[in-house]
Amino acid sequence: MKTMPKRRNRGVTLIEALVGAGLSTTALIGAMACFLRGAQSWARGSASLDSMSANKLTSERVVRELREAMDVTVSADGKKVDFHLPKTAPDGSYIFPAEADGTLRTLEFRNGTIYYKAGVDERPLASNVLE
Repeated sequence: MKTMPKRRNRGVTLIEALVGAGLSTTALIGAMACFLRGAQSWARGSASLDSMSANKLTSERVVRELREAMDVTVSADGKKVDFHLPKTAPDGSYIFPAEADGTLRTLEFRNGTIYYKAGVDERPLASNVLE
């Protein structure tokens, strides 16, 4: 009796290759979805951090100037603050007796933006401010 020679399986069948490709594609799509979700979350967090940092610097500047102010006037609606700073010597020290430097400074909230005005020069300090 003759026996059949054993065949070696060298390679994969078409079905095995398709199943492997499908599993690899599914894993790759899942990994990309996780990566994109993480990138979006990082971008939102970074924008939020930038906004908080800018708001902190703005509030520190406003507080510093209002602490030095000689007189402060707040409008009835609370959206505008007028003040004068004391006159200083060329070396930066305050002149005694204290007197105003003559420049009216204004902080005003309009349309979600805080504006700073010193004399005729006006510029925004912070934007996207909630009322």
